[in-house]
Amino acid sequence: MDNSLTKVKLIERTQYMMEVLSRNEAKIRQFDCVLTIGIGFREKRGVSKLGEACIYIEVKKKKDIIELEPSQVLPIIIEDIPVDIVEEIYFANLTDLYNENGMEDPKISPDQNNYRPMLSGCQITDNQSGKGTAGVFGFSEESSSDNLGFLTCKHVLPNEDYNKVYQPYDYDDSPSIAEVIFRDYELIPGSPNRAQLDIALCKLNEDIKANNQLVGENILFLLNDRTPGTYLGQSVLKYGRTTRLTLGTVRRLGSFIPDTKFHTVVSVVGLEENLYIFAEQGDSGSALLTPDGGILGINSQSYKTSPSFTYVNANDIGYIKTKIGKKLKFPISTDLIKVLIAKDIPRLSEFKRVLSTSENGQKFLTSFIKFYPEGRNLIMNNRECMVTWIRLSGPTFVMLRKEKLSTDHYKLVKKYGGHTIEELLIAMFDVFSKYGSIEFLAELKNYHDVVINAFKDSNTLEAVVIKLTR
Repeated sequence: MDNSLTKVKLIERTQYMMEVLSRNEAKIRQFDCVLTIGIGFREKRGVSKLGEACIYIEVKKKKDIIELEPSQVLPIIIEDIPVDIVEEIYFANLTDLYNENGMEDPKISPDQNNYRPMLSGCQITDNQSGKGTAGVFGFSEESSSDNLGFLTCKHVLPNEDYNKVYQPYDYDDSPSIAEVIFRDYELIPGSPNRAQLDIALCKLNEDIKANNQLVGENILFLLNDRTPGTYLGQSVLKYGRTTRLTLGTVRRLGSFIPDTKFHTVVSVVGLEENLYIFAEQGDSGSALLTPDGGILGINSQSYKTSPSFTYVNANDIGYIKTKIGKKLKFPISTDLIKVLIAKDIPRLSEFKRVLSTSENGQKFLTSFIKFYPEGRNLIMNNRECMVTWIRLSGPTFVMLRKEKLSTDHYKLVKKYGGHTIEELLIAMFDVFSKYGSIEFLAELKNYHDVVINAFKDSNTLEAVVIKLTR
């Protein structure tokens, strides 16, 4: 939805709707039936489609207009924004709960990996209430070098009298890895079960290290300290203990807070290709992210509006920050490719030197430097480009380049998850050609066969670079 052409319009539309909602909130709340308000895409038969953006008003039970007194009839339009009246829905926490026999739900895939250092997205538990996800790690305000801990949901670690946290779980009397130092839980005013705040802050033990690299092999970025604005139609993703990496779109912004210009709850739906599933039990505490690593919130609850359509609610990171104050700040990281390859300055300089030894190599280097930002921007902001990149294991191919010593060549992994690196390159050329600039399209056509042939039969990145000079 939010490609480069529509993103600005979506942001502007969201901001305008919030201003209208702010001006009219008091009038809306005068109706006794109103539970919560916000903005979102209109629902039809329980399914929200990316189309007509509305102010939504949540009520206990929708009634026919003939059953209402004139003073009870809600507006169908506020200023120039249409209104969508929706019924209250029961929200369920995303914690992986134990059943009455003390056993886990067999339908939920466990994550029993012992991550050291701790990584965002790994399984945590207090061994009493169930299992959830360590969402985002941070550092103390006083010291940027000492790990402070991580955020998750309070309902993952609810016992006020028990503060020990384990990863992945307590086995063979293993020691805890952290302790809960702060919990907070708030219901949305008017809603009996919808949380606008559900967080727990955990302090890591001194011998446990951590960073904000995501768990797993499909890693697109490292999380960063930028808190981006949230808007309707925004492309998002998360990495959780149960469903791992999933993609989605922001369909609602709810629990409006006057005079703050943000909402406390962000409602997300998985992409249609994901059968609308964005998160399940065990994913509580996972971070809601933008494709370039911006942290939007912490995933907490879900609810179904139809058999195949599920909303997931995340607590807004801006609101969370107002509650935790200076207890946590998020580390600033850089683009993953720079972290993995470009920070190896001697090797990168050698690649540039080799390419510069021939006219063809120098032309490729110049073109790559010029159009790399556009390609990266398409992956981060265009849904089809992002989905293609992730589904064909693009992040994994970047991650799985191997070296034993600093003097060894970068060994290429040629096939992963049923996909070859050549298939990935061809697919990315095709999708870039659909959405790139005219100038970028010309360069893609010029270098399509050159790049594919360079990777074909090459086992190291150095061999690819040499072929590009010919």
